[in-house]
Amino acid sequence: MEELRADGWANRIVGNSVWGYDVLPLPRGMAGRIEVTMDNDTVKTISGSIGFNYPLSMMIEQFGPPTGVRSLQAFTRCTACEMWWSPEPDNLNAEEEGRLIEDPWPILVYFLYPEQGLLFWGWIPENNVGCLCPTIPIRAFCYFEPISLSEAFEDNRLADLCLPVLENFTENDIIPWHGFGGGY
Repeated sequence: MEELRADGWANRIVGNSVWGYDVLPLPRGMAGRIEVTMDNDTVKTISGSIGFNYPLSMMIEQFGPPTGVRSLQAFTRCTACEMWWSPEPDNLNAEEEGRLIEDPWPILVYFLYPEQGLLFWGWIPENNVGCLCPTIPIRAFCYFEPISLSEAFEDNRLADLCLPVLENFTENDIIPWHGFGGGY
């Protein structure tokens, strides 16, 4: 990390109880941003945005089914995955651009792998609430020391490690993964 910092690719962040590095591949850009938090000389977490096409199907292929799924918004309906689409921002035609404007990505879904020390999150279009389809784009991740599912929610540990928005979640808030499609 110090070599990256010396080469201008990382900025050291100094905080109250945690310090780390903010790694930006492009000056002032957010695409591909990585943050490494340290506790003394030990890495505590590695988190960042994913600036390339990384669909849910690839995540499942690499890491297996998640221990659980969670969204801040209740899943209420689902259209078929066959109707689901995933825009590729660099290659949109006029119809897809219109759909992207009409159908924003407002719903975050969290995929938990606490036993592997991983948390991923992605977006679901509002009109596909409840559909966990293979092409859902995964947009960010957090890596931490592996813990059990019950430890993840003990004293807001997962929220403190990765995402404050997960504060006060409990094991009962997690929906077990049961495959692609609706019903979440």
